[in-house]
Amino acid sequence: MNGQTLIQIQQDLLTKAYAAFNARDIDSVLALMHSDVEWANGMEGGYVRGHQAVRDYWTRQWTLIDWTLDKKKCSRNTYANK
Repeated sequence: MNGQTLIQIQQDLLTKAYAAFNARDIDSVLALMHSDVEWANGMEGGYVRGHQAVRDYWTRQWTLIDWTLDKKKCSRNTYANK
């Protein structure tokens, strides 16, 4: 882990994913996801499953709208049960 904590590794992974998504670098984002990823289809409802389906969805989505993700904060407590 190169001296990094698990939280730092997870934060770095999310930072890379957001940057790649915003750069429209689909290959880099998909490389961070399981091959059988299930992604919410926010435009049409339901889900898309697998790298190719996510690629097709994002490609179609980005021809209709141009938006980016903004990671405000990533901390250990973000996902903690309260």
